[in-house]
This record gives sequence, C-alpha cells and structure tokens, in this order.
Amino acid sequence: MPARPDPRWLRPALLLALAPSLLAFDYGTPILVRSEADIIELEYLGELDEELRDQLLDLLDHRVDLNTASREDLYLLPDVTYSMVDAIMARREREPFRNTRELRDVVGRRTWTQVKPFVLAMEVAEPPEPVTGSVSVRYLDKLQDDRPPVVYLKTREKYRKWLEVGLLVAEEDDLYGVEYGDSGITVEGKRPKVALERIYASVDRGSWELIVGHYAAGFGQRLTFDVTDKQRPHGFYTDLKIYEDYENYDSYSISRRLMGVAASTERHLGEGDVALQLTVFASSNPQDLYYTYFSPHDYTVTGEDEVDYPTFPWVYREDILGLNASLWWSKRTHLGATAWGGHVDKAFDFDFTGTPIPNRDFYGAAGIDGAWGQGIVDLLGEVAVTDTGGLGARVEGVVDPGIIESSLALRYYGTDFDNPHSRGQSEPDQFGWTTYDEVDYVISGGDRDRDEIGPQLKFVFDPFGWLRIRGKGDLWMVPSEELTHSYIEGRVDIDPVAWGGLDLVAYMRDKDLSQGGREQDYDDDDGAGSRSALGVGLRAQPIEDLIFQAFAKQIFEDSSTYSDEFMKDRYIWGKLTWDITESWEVAGRFKLYDERIDTHDAGKEYSSWYGQVRARLFDSLTLFGRYEQVRDLDDPDADPNPEHKLKLGTDFRF
Repeated sequence: MPARPDPRWLRPALLLALAPSLLAFDYGTPILVRSEADIIELEYLGELDEELRDQLLDLLDHRVDLNTASREDLYLLPDVTYSMVDAIMARREREPFRNTRELRDVVGRRTWTQVKPFVLAMEVAEPPEPVTGSVSVRYLDKLQDDRPPVVYLKTREKYRKWLEVGLLVAEEDDLYGVEYGDSGITVEGKRPKVALERIYASVDRGSWELIVGHYAAGFGQRLTFDVTDKQRPHGFYTDLKIYEDYENYDSYSISRRLMGVAASTERHLGEGDVALQLTVFASSNPQDLYYTYFSPHDYTVTGEDEVDYPTFPWVYREDILGLNASLWWSKRTHLGATAWGGHVDKAFDFDFTGTPIPNRDFYGAAGIDGAWGQGIVDLLGEVAVTDTGGLGARVEGVVDPGIIESSLALRYYGTDFDNPHSRGQSEPDQFGWTTYDEVDYVISGGDRDRDEIGPQLKFVFDPFGWLRIRGKGDLWMVPSEELTHSYIEGRVDIDPVAWGGLDLVAYMRDKDLSQGGREQDYDDDDGAGSRSALGVGLRAQPIEDLIFQAFAKQIFEDSSTYSDEFMKDRYIWGKLTWDITESWEVAGRFKLYDERIDTHDAGKEYSSWYGQVRARLFDSLTLFGRYEQVRDLDDPDADPNPEHKLKLGTDFRF
C-alpha cells in the first residue's frame, strides 16, 4: 500500500474510497450549524440520518486542525471537495494557517460558511508539544421538572501522538437499591448519581495498535459485525459517545458498545503495496435494559419515589471474542474475513424476546467482505452467516465520473439472520405486529436487517456548482409476509448567487406506520399505509457573517383502515445566525410544529424559540449557552406552559 490507512483506525480512508474524484462527501443537506444542538435538530427535522448526525457530532467534538489534519479528515468537512483538500494542503505547506478565516480564501464563501464550526488553526510548534488534548463540560436542564440536570465531562489527552486516554463522567437520575432475583426485580427508588460511563487508553505505533477500555468496532458492509456509527467501518474506534435527549434536555443515553481489549497489526508483503492487517477484539461488558423489555409485574418499587420508565442497570453481561483478517492492495481494494462469537450471563432469568440478543446461550456470525476500486468505479460486497445458518448479503456499486455520483445496492437478510451486531443499511421496515403472551408482554417486530430483500439507488448530481440534485430510492420485500415496501426521496439545492439559495424536498414512504416510535395503532389491519412530505427552504447570507434560514414542511399520513383520513403534521421554522466577530456568534430560531398524540388525533400544536451564544477565545477555549422555550398552543393551561430549557457548555483544547 502506498500509504497506510488512516492511523486513527481507518475511519475516513474507506469513506474517501467511495469518492475518488471531484464531489464533496455528501451529507444530504447544507450544513449550516454552530453547535451540537443544531446538528441534533437537523436529524430531528429529518434532514440527517443518525449516522451522518453522529459523524458531524464527532467532527464538532474533534475539530479539524487545518495545519496538521490528514487529507481524509479534511475531506469529511461539509462541502469540501477533493480538489479543495489538495488546495488546503498546498497552502499550509507554503505557510501555516494563522486563523481559520484564512480558509475562506481557499474554499470560497459558501463552503467556508459550512466548515467554520468544525475547524481550528493551532500554532505549529517545533518540536510538537508532547501533550495535547481537550476537556468538554456540558450542563443540560429542563428547568421546571423535578429531575436533576445532566452534567457531564469528557476529556481526551494524547502524549506524543501515539498514546491517548479518554474519560466520560456523567450525572443523571439513576436507580438505586436494585436487586435481581428469580421472582423479578426490586427497586428502592431514584437519586442523582455520578457515573464513570466511559474510559479507555489507546496506543498507535504505526505498524500496530492497541486499545484497552471502552471502544467500538466494525468491518465491511456492517453485516458480520458492527457496533459503530460509521458508514464504512473497518477496525476499532475510541468511544466517548453520549447522546443528549433533545426533547427533555435533562436526560441522555449511552450506546451499547464494547469494553475490553482490541489489537491490530499490519505487515507489508514483499516490495509491493500489498499488506495484511489482523485485528483481534474481546469484550466483557455489563449491559442495561429499558423497562419495556419486562412485564410490568417483573419489578417492584419499595421506596416512596416514583420509578417511571426506568432503565435497569447491568441486567446482563455480554462476552464477545472476534477476529478480522484483511488483505489490502490499495485503499480501495481489499479482501477480508470476520468471525465472532458471543455469550451472555443474566442477572436473573428472563426472556430476550424483543431485544437484539437471541434467546440462546451462544451466538455469533462469520463473513467475507471485499472492495475493488479502479478509476471512477468502486464495487463492495459482503456475505455473512449466523450460527443458526441464517444468511445475509449485500453488494454495492459506486460510479463517480465527476459531476454525478451514483450507487446501486442489493441486499438480502434471511428470515433466520438474527445477528444482534449487524446494522442493516436500509430503511426500517416499520412492519410490526403486537401480540401478548400470558403476562401481557408486548412483542414487536420490524427488524431492518432480517427477513428482507430489495435494491437501493442513490445519486448526487452537481452539474454547475450552483445546482445539486439528490435522489434516493429503496424498494424491498418482507418474504415471510409477502409484503412490499418502498421509500423515494428527492432534494434540489439551488444556489444561483453567492448570498442565497433555495431547497426543495419531497419524500414518500409506503409501508407500515404502526411501529417506529409513533405508537400508532391501526386496529386489526396490517398497518399498511403511506407517509409523504413536501418541504421548501430558503437560505440567505446578505452580508458576510449573517445567515438567515427558513423552512416549511408538510407531512401527510394515511393508513389502509383510515383511507379517507389524512393526518397532517407541519414544521415551520426560521433561524438567524450572526458571527458578530471572529470569536463571538449568536443565533436564534422560532419554530411552529405539530406533534402526533394518537391515530385519531390530528396532533397538538406547539411553538418554540431559542437563543444561543458561542464565544471562541484564542482557538483553544469555547463557551456556549442556549435557552429554549416551548409553548403548548392547544392547551394554554397546561402545567408547565411554557417549558424552559437551558444548556451550558465549555470546551478547552491544549
């Protein structure tokens, strides 16, 4: 290989392989954000999927240093093309960036507006500083409820670029006095608790890498094993991920990842570019479970505190051992094999039905993945089989001649393909059914990487620089039920002038609407229906540092039972962002929206507004504050009405 894949566990290298020519990495929408909350809101509004949301959050958390970043990290910045990456690297070779605003002259006004929150320009020291790192603190509170605020701290330190340690500590309402027994669970109550959520140490010595502690790992097309947030994972990744509750502000969640040891080594074979990479990972990680996985009578509260919607801590421990071997001819061409096995130890006897974990003592999967890239064409694929013989397969072809990038993928997930650590690259089925066993335990269906077959088509067309057309189509069948579902999406971004643009969005889902978080109940029908949306957005930048955005979306829902009753949801919002100086930013937004209550209800109407301030001092210290107010327009007498939410934060880099 001419260059070893990215030292930070190959993450961007495989993403770069899918866009070898002129187009920028596509986030599907203009990225005009200034904070974590702005990114989360884009996902909440349907503008980002959860994987792209997590990638942007990671970029914001690890801002790209213009003077030292690899070309792969630079390419992941919003709207930055491969040719822009070359220009950035050529500029810093002539003269290091003294501040981030100098990037504007390299990439232009439109791109600079999008990348500004994700970059920094640290002073180039000779020799490099032996210790670098960052410390982030967040405070989130829904001011009028009785829950304690969320306070968390994340810190990373790196010694001479080869040793890194990370720590995540957080406080939230938590259960205490939890006891597990054959007859069920006993809970004493709730109280604020400070918990060590994540900790790791990693070593990167070029030809080998090691991590001890919490981490994520994934390979290939995500069929055999993947617990990352990456679109094209290969290897293991440090994990300090925490997900803030956008709605409540005083809650958070931690993804189910790995805790243990992972190691990787790479050997070049002969004098050519061929290299063999071996990765071994082992995990023994206690896992929590949300209360809906148990019958309501399975837990008893002995104290006076109310325990609503609890997540029970350390209900079981999952032990995993896995191996990946990959032979690389280039960054775009490789052949790999992955195998892993898992086992659980339960705190008490319960049924895993309704969770990703299979109801058997041992489980696992093995698979082969490969990629080939030459010129404007890339081909990728993977085949995996579970310990029960269930089969999964995915193949994808990507063509990128320059002004258009398109991909066609075919996937098959067998009925018996119950791999708990596979992440299907498809729309959620949202085909589900509700049944009740002898204890009224609810069982839901709707896996998106099981019992499914169909094609996917995506393209991005950018013929003139000021016109970008995106399209996505997904058609699949559920073989066991002989059902067909589809999803079609289109988006047009028009930027005829440097100071403004227009966005047009439309999509249609034809599938089950009875699952997927909306808690709708279509009685005894199959839940077949449609969900469609039309949206239009406006972007304006009348002066250099002032951005105005407005967007309106109308959503329509219909089911086979209520064919004459279209239920409508709307989202209307406007946002103003002003960079007062290079260091000070202010933003405000107003939103009017509906929220579904149940099938027969047209939804409740809410309004909200927020104001936020961000101050960046010396490119090393950032202070952030955000206040939001939400008002129930249908029930003025609701208590509280309005709701008040507060978020404060600080980031320090050294």
